[in-house]
Amino acid sequence: MKAYLTKWVPPRDDFLPTITEHEKALFQQHGEWQADLREQRLIVAQGR
Repeated sequence: MKAYLTKWVPPRDDFLPTITEHEKALFQQHGEWQADLREQRLIVAQGR
C-alpha cells in the first residue's frame, strides 16, 4: 500500500484571518471531496 503525507502551506501569511467567501467555499468543496474518499476507504484520514 502506498502512503503519502501532505502539509498545507497557506498562500499568504494572514490567510486565515483574511479568508474570502470564495476561498471558504473552495475549502468546503475540498473537505466534502476528501470525506467522500474516506467513506470509499480510498484514504484513511483527512481534516485539520
